[in-house]
Amino acid sequence: MLMVMNHNQSYEPKPTPGNNQYDFITNPSKPPKKPFLLLGSGSMKSRLLLIGGIAVLLMVLFVVASTILTSGSKSAAGNLKSLVAQQQELIRVADMGAKAADSNTRSIAITAKLSVQTQQTALKSHLEKNKIVLTKEELASKKDSEVDDALKTATSNNRYDDVFNEVLNSQLTNYAEALQNAYNAAANPTSKDLLSDSFSSTTAILNVP
Repeated sequence: MLMVMNHNQSYEPKPTPGNNQYDFITNPSKPPKKPFLLLGSGSMKSRLLLIGGIAVLLMVLFVVASTILTSGSKSAAGNLKSLVAQQQELIRVADMGAKAADSNTRSIAITAKLSVQTQQTALKSHLEKNKIVLTKEELASKKDSEVDDALKTATSNNRYDDVFNEVLNSQLTNYAEALQNAYNAAANPTSKDLLSDSFSSTTAILNVP
């Protein structure tokens, strides 16, 4: 028996695999991703302002860092120049030990003078290599006229050796403390080595009976 197709009957094609007519419900299309903008999506003017702000901030940070480093460098240089001046006064005072009557006092004075002279030569050379200028006024800035007055009075009272030993010991102690403080503040490895060697030599003299 032949079946006659009714032309009025609607024909619906079978869905093919992967072509689900309800895909628009089960798999809605994802909105396109917006490109990532580092400086935001504002106007060109706002972006330029943001760039300018970042540039100013970086400049301020650079100036602050440079100021800190420069300040630290100047402080370290000042410490070293102060030590050279202190060494100059120690050499001058130690040289006065030649007038002492006691041979042991004269021996300690000579040892102190030669040791500090060696330290000063090394430190001056270090300053020159680092373009740090030491003026004559700075070199003589630690001269203490009270030492001369005290030794003059001691000579009149026949107590030169005793007073000289007290003065030399006091100056060496202060010098050792200054070396320690300069070492703690120094960042340059060469400076630290020089200061450490000077401290060891100075404390050795102080420990001499």
